[in-house]
Amino acid sequence: MKNKHKNLAYIDFIICELEKDNILRKDVLPLFINKFKVSDRTFDTYWNKANEDFKINNENKKAKLKEIDLSNSINTLKENLDLINSSLLSIIKKEQLVEEKAYDITIGKVVVYYREPSPMEIIEAIKEYNRINGI
Repeated sequence: MKNKHKNLAYIDFIICELEKDNILRKDVLPLFINKFKVSDRTFDTYWNKANEDFKINNENKKAKLKEIDLSNSINTLKENLDLINSSLLSIIKKEQLVEEKAYDITIGKVVVYYREPSPMEIIEAIKEYNRINGI
């Protein structure tokens, strides 16, 4: 058990150096030998194992970040879809007014006004709602 603990300490030490971007064997070797008083050959054994573990850990971290990113994207898409559905239903039920902008020549400005959706706009909203929801 003591040997296993020592092996883990060796690997952990090297992984810590790799995480600090100290990635060259020639740079880590003197630190390792100075700390643990072992041979170059012993260092090489643990150097290779630590590099394998470090690579696997990095790949796992990248995979988890991609998974989180994908989950966030899916949640954003669901929220956007819910908002679109809500807006379309509001138009269909005539609960939401349609914003119109027009240039008023008399005052020389663009004027914004709101009106009820037209029958064609309601039909288009129904079609879009059905298309989005696979109906």
